[in-house]
Amino acid sequence: MEYDIRSSDADIFFWQFDQVKPISPENDAVESHVTFETDEFGFPNQAPVPEYVDAVVLGRSFSLGVQASQPWPRILAEKTGLIVLNLSQTGSGLSLKKKYLEDFGYPRKPRWVFMEVMPSMDIIGYTSGSNLLIHSLPEPIIRQFVRQNIKNNRSDHPDRVIYPLPIEISGRTINLTFYSYYLAALSVDKPDLEASNQWKAYEQGLLEIISQAKERSTCVLLLYVPTKPNIFFPLATNPDQLAPTLQGWSPWLLNDSHDLIQSFESMPNVSSMQANASAGRVLIEEFAKKHNIPLVDPTDAMMNAAQFGESPFMDYDTH
Repeated sequence: MEYDIRSSDADIFFWQFDQVKPISPENDAVESHVTFETDEFGFPNQAPVPEYVDAVVLGRSFSLGVQASQPWPRILAEKTGLIVLNLSQTGSGLSLKKKYLEDFGYPRKPRWVFMEVMPSMDIIGYTSGSNLLIHSLPEPIIRQFVRQNIKNNRSDHPDRVIYPLPIEISGRTINLTFYSYYLAALSVDKPDLEASNQWKAYEQGLLEIISQAKERSTCVLLLYVPTKPNIFFPLATNPDQLAPTLQGWSPWLLNDSHDLIQSFESMPNVSSMQANASAGRVLIEEFAKKHNIPLVDPTDAMMNAAQFGESPFMDYDTH
């Protein structure tokens, strides 16, 4: 399947409809051209799946590549010559990743398992999830159907429009659109995140996968995935410009039972969100160091690109 990703696609799938200024047809840029293919099991690989592979990738949409002309697992395979089996699926929690690994990964004797870690989704909103295999496999097909057949009929609320939001970074103005779920993740500081039942459950799940891999002489590598707020919030020259982003979402709070829950009872300020931008990253770094697990963290490279080069994110989309 081949299709273009346009700026307006984010309007269908990610925007809070009353907070983003509509994109005019002349500004509806093509951000990537995607050639999406699946193997015989519905994963994003060429068919047929080989009998043996060097590496297995377990991730969410960032690794799946529904929005990318060149998803990173494909680039990795091309640059290294490794045989890479991508078992990523949108919304796959840790239990589902583990099932994919057991059912499709380990039978192919991989030397490496690359585990995508996205704290705002994998830890803060962590649940054990469903083990249904195909609950997220049809996403590219659904997206294409929506693009072709469904128009956005939202009514505009000019008084509520926040995005694109102009932010000063390194002497230039960048217009940003944030996804509220990822913004809400910045309401949690490291002590609360570390004390939460969500982190304990996720940590235990990771340790089980690592132990299982070692039994098979397979190495696990963690890939930290920064979100757009993780990158751009700390870089804002004038934090006051970020104040409009506080509207329309619920912060995460640690309750007496050590569960992270969302609540309207309080709202963090921009300064605390900037300070919390690296909370999940630091927690993952400490975990990797403690258990001697290699960690790939593109944060510094993405921050450098955001300041001095091309934005590492799509203009409206979260990827």
